[in-house]
Amino acid sequence: TEWRALPAGIGPNGRTTGRPRMAVGPDGFAVLAWLDADAGGAVRAARSGISSWTALGTPQLGPAPPADLVPTTLALAVDGNNRPLIGWAQGTGDAYATYARRWDGSAWQPFDGAPSNAVRLGAFALGVNSSNQPVIAVTEPGAGDHLVRHFRHTGVGWSSPGLLSVDGRLVGLALAVPPSQFDSVVVGWLRTQPGSNL
Repeated sequence: TEWRALPAGIGPNGRTTGRPRMAVGPDGFAVLAWLDADAGGAVRAARSGISSWTALGTPQLGPAPPADLVPTTLALAVDGNNRPLIGWAQGTGDAYATYARRWDGSAWQPFDGAPSNAVRLGAFALGVNSSNQPVIAVTEPGAGDHLVRHFRHTGVGWSSPGLLSVDGRLVGLALAVPPSQFDSVVVGWLRTQPGSNL
């Protein structure tokens, strides 16, 4: 077993980038997404081939919240049909909005009405369920407890099966969507308490 390099990097030299994310589809080819500061912090993505990368469409941004148009977090997944999905959150302070889009082979298609709320966002995660639909989880910090919210797309719109209330301060979030006809999800987080590190 040995390490093998993917094709040379994608994008012009000298661009300011951040928060790279990578995922691999059933076909074995890697997809890379990142935030491009030279494009207003927009989300860019590319797919690897045998000898080069192919850029996927144009940079993506959401229209709201108007106070902060720069994505603060980014997630990437690939569904069972090798279609990349990108998800991100925008907003700081008192409101946030999330966005999810899927590559259809020629353009990014939005999942309208993705979760948003008039509270501060803690963490954001994206996955794909057994129906090849996006699943989003977020944390919302409170004065004491933190809320973990879970949303999934039904193919028609977003549903919110429920939420968790967690005692203590959450400092991270991970989301896994196991292949299941019940579309179950697994969420994990780190929690800090006064006088302890974890």
